[in-house]
Amino acid sequence: MRSLLRPLVLAVAASCALTNLASAADSLKVADVVSAADLKAMIADAVSGLEKLVADEKAFAEADTRVRNSASVLAAFAQAASELEGASLSPEAARTLRQAAQDLAAAKEFGPAKAAFDRVVKAANGEAAAEPPAAIEWGKVARMHPSMEEMEQRATKLRRSLKRIRRPEEDAQMAASIGILGLVTYGDTHEVKDPADLPQWQAWAVELQEGMAKTAAAIREKDAAAATGHFEAAMKSCEKCHEKFQD
Repeated sequence: MRSLLRPLVLAVAASCALTNLASAADSLKVADVVSAADLKAMIADAVSGLEKLVADEKAFAEADTRVRNSASVLAAFAQAASELEGASLSPEAARTLRQAAQDLAAAKEFGPAKAAFDRVVKAANGEAAAEPPAAIEWGKVARMHPSMEEMEQRATKLRRSLKRIRRPEEDAQMAASIGILGLVTYGDTHEVKDPADLPQWQAWAVELQEGMAKTAAAIREKDAAAATGHFEAAMKSCEKCHEKFQD
């Protein structure tokens, strides 16, 4: 797994610290983060989970923020599918799925949520809208807060699983899902108030993506020690980012 590096020209003069970074790290390609087979399974699992949350008005009301968060994750998966060569969905169907998931995440009442979920199901089965949504940047796929909440919850579950790898496929997909959410983090830079800090924000996001890709690979080898090492290194990137930009 490797990151791509490209120069990033900023409107402000580069400081010494910025010079030490050499250049802003480019986000990984989707194919470096998740396989087509894993992404297909992850989309199916996300749709299945959402089905329970919007089964009826009572379930929707009790779900609270879980619908928003889960739909935001599905939107990120759909965005990945729209860019991944060999994905189970066509780019048009993937973009349709992304938009339906975004609408579901934004729904405040059961009626609109159920209508959006019905569109989610159709798109997940390969049905594209008559006029598919246009491609968008990763920073516009999902709101930062639900993405961060999901990353934290998934990281907590994965840390427990790494103590003894019993479900390598599921755990590897969990790691990949965090990597995909890292693509959202890379693109959504609204927390960066000083343009000179942008390369650091993106470098840490890439470290997260790389770390989770390596974690997933080690999990499949059932190498708990290696997986844990890669996972903790990735989480350290998150901690450093939080310390600088949120605290």
